[in-house]
Amino acid sequence: MAQGWGPGPGQGWGPGPGQGYGPPPGPYGYGPGPMMSYGPPQVPMGCIRCPYCGWTGVPLHSKKTATGGWVLFVVLLILFFPLCWIGLLIQETRRKCGGCLMVIGGQ
Repeated sequence: MAQGWGPGPGQGWGPGPGQGYGPPPGPYGYGPGPMMSYGPPQVPMGCIRCPYCGWTGVPLHSKKTATGGWVLFVVLLILFFPLCWIGLLIQETRRKCGGCLMVIGGQ
């Protein structure tokens, strides 16, 4: 027998025959066993998880006139009064947490 590193000849590195890699068998001896999730907890579709308070649910949406809209409003108010209202049409949607009311996702 050769002096080598690793298992002997015919032993291989993996599990024995019929043992295979994969999830453990289920409660009845067949099928996949319990699913294990690693990483952050999963959030249902359309819901968010607040990074500030940990609340999970549908966020509150609010629309407000964007900063660029107010700048355009003032410029048009000075230059051409009848069209100054166009700046007020430029809006942004803000998402807020339903638990702590903090703005989520920028601005």
